[in-house]
Amino acid sequence: MRVDIITPRELDATHRARWHGLRHRASLPHLKNPFYAPEFAQLVGEVQATARIAVIEIDHRVVGYFAFEHSGLGWGRPLCGRMSDHHGPVLDERVSLDAARLIRGCGLLGWRFDHLPAARPGFAQFETRRARGWLMTLDGDFAAYRAQMDQRTGLLRRIEASMRRLERELGPLRFDAQSTDAKAMRCLAKWKGDQYVRTGQIDNFGIPWVRDYLERLHHRRRPALAGMLSTLHAGDRLVAVHLGMRSEQVWHYYLPTYDRELSRFSPGLCLLYRMAQAAPSLGLDTIDFGTGEMDYKRDLSNAQIELVQGAVEPAPVRAARRGGHEAIRQLRRSPWVLGAARWGRRQLVDRINGLRESGQR
Repeated sequence: MRVDIITPRELDATHRARWHGLRHRASLPHLKNPFYAPEFAQLVGEVQATARIAVIEIDHRVVGYFAFEHSGLGWGRPLCGRMSDHHGPVLDERVSLDAARLIRGCGLLGWRFDHLPAARPGFAQFETRRARGWLMTLDGDFAAYRAQMDQRTGLLRRIEASMRRLERELGPLRFDAQSTDAKAMRCLAKWKGDQYVRTGQIDNFGIPWVRDYLERLHHRRRPALAGMLSTLHAGDRLVAVHLGMRSEQVWHYYLPTYDRELSRFSPGLCLLYRMAQAAPSLGLDTIDFGTGEMDYKRDLSNAQIELVQGAVEPAPVRAARRGGHEAIRQLRRSPWVLGAARWGRRQLVDRINGLRESGQR
């Protein structure tokens, strides 16, 4: 195996065609997600100078691509870092991958991952935790999906009732699957930023490269990667907005938010309902919700994939990390320690968000 490292800017038409060929011939459905498109690597390369692509060859034939980012200390992380919901190599399925050798070939001491498909060969020994990824599969027919869901849950009927109440109080609903409205994008940043602060999370919109990346994603229009700013208005009022992305067949559910003054109407779910209705006419057969044990994801999904967390790293480092994880698990059994840790994390996050807000004034 030979590994050549290039930047996303060096990814030419020949490489893109080969990359897409590997995606489309693969039996693994997750590779249809836009995170695995070469155009996504190129987009991230526009805002992150640390983005790299490993071109994997065997017997002088390109058999795969692996997009990643490197840190100054020699460690690797997923492409797009904290904003990545899927990552891992795109490979010819006939190849038996030695993950440790690949990472060394990338010039890295190790590579940490948290949304790697469990089906990806060569990484099983390095995983430490698993999570479910939720999928809404529509197969070109929303009516058939709705009939299937009605046998399992009443959530869709409740969403329809919410939409009728919303219309009665505020006016007719208007849905736009791919809006170019800059005002809606600013509203998304404001509402989502407020949510991050309210829930004790770092405000992604306060991170310059993330903000730049999302703005570029909003305007990107490629068959394998297009930004999807979807909006729902009731009368003249914007009630919910979602920034996602699509590939040829998959719509990735990414950054949803809504007007909290209207939370009694569940406007976010109303927007998601309209997205699902529209997806087949847009050529999309799957909405990928990513991970997260939210009730609506469980209730609206009819398929799942397993995603794993872990790190490809030298055996001594891996052993030390496992020992540290076990010590942390023991500490977490103490309610006092857990409470103190939560308090400290919240203070730190509030401080980071406050510093970023001051810097933007």
